Amino acid sequence: MSISQSDRFLVGRSDGSAAGVESSIKAAVAQYGPAPGAAKMLDGELQAAKEAVESGRYVIWRNSTSGHDFCARVGSGSRCFCGHDYSSHKYMKPDSPNSVCGDCDCKAFAFVPKRPEEVGDYWLPRRKGFNVHGWRAECRCKHGHDSHATKPPYRCKSCGCSSYQSKWCCLVCDGTWADHETLWETREERARDGRPVGEGFFPLSHDADLSDMVFSQPRNKKSRDSVGAERSVKLMPKHLGGLGMSPADVPSFAERVMGAAQGPQLLRAVPKLTSGAGRPPQRGMRSSSCAGASRR
Repeated sequence: MSISQSDRFLVGRSDGSAAGVESSIKAAVAQYGPAPGAAKMLDGELQAAKEAVESGRYVIWRNSTSGHDFCARVGSGSRCFCGHDYSSHKYMKPDSPNSVCGDCDCKAFAFVPKRPEEVGDYWLPRRKGFNVHGWRAECRCKHGHDSHATKPPYRCKSCGCSSYQSKWCCLVCDGTWADHETLWETREERARDGRPVGEGFFPLSHDADLSDMVFSQPRNKKSRDSVGAERSVKLMPKHLGGLGMSPADVPSFAERVMGAAQGPQLLRAVPKLTSGAGRPPQRGMRSSSCAGASRR
């Protein structure tokens, strides 16, 4: 991967190589630990992975046309478009494709981001008085997803908006919410298609040392005084959330922002997805362009 000289300062003052960037990331995590918001997301991804391994039902949120494996692992703490967690949903039959919410009229769990860091708004939790628990992924009408109907076309109940159109883009694939689908696969289905299962499905499974630093060591370290290594996570191939990579090497969005809760986004520095690459589109909602979705 080629990185311009002007970008090298932004990748932990490394030489710009993947190895140099990865070394910079590890050094930063070892000294400061992961950013608080990113740590919470990673914990949620790990819990989702453990639940998948235990149940044999791998629930994921993926871009239905990009061809890479997934953008997020779905677990008991993941949020549905209806506003309730995945734990509030149940499958009426073992082989049912959709899980029904027990707290509202939602008939199918549809993943939405739960924290602002998941859509690139990493600075919001740092604002004085900001309540992350009240944050909702907004439509272009400026109302949250839970202000919309739980069935297509997801009309807004607070204004005249005829359908939910995300004003945000997925941090992994740069797609809109409508470009994605929530589905589940069995271990056998994933293994047959060459996608990670078991411990290989765990976040950061590609790097045992980094995984140990993030999940096993105390998180009482001081905040970072440099954002160089934080920015470098955007330019490191193993942390690009599947951009231009094979399904086996794809981490989730949480891994991509592991150290980025305090630094600006460098999404333009990474290659774009090739539409239709890899697997053919699966069941889900029709794609639409993310152009014009606000990143604020």
